[in-house]
Amino acid sequence: MGLRVNNMDLTWHCEICHEERPDKKISVITYSLKKLSNAERNLKYCNDNPDCINKANLKAQTGEI
Repeated sequence: MGLRVNNMDLTWHCEICHEERPDKKISVITYSLKKLSNAERNLKYCNDNPDCINKANLKAQTGEI
């Protein structure tokens, strides 16, 4: 059983494909922003979609907002 909030399954929006997904299908990558010193971003993405994984990794490598 996944996390429950008020008797409902916890879901998140993927910041790559913008789909609402169950908690267990979302991962978060934290990376430094190139244009803002000392700033980090947490990016939520689908951990079962190769396209979302690749795009999240690219954003992290480039420090894109």
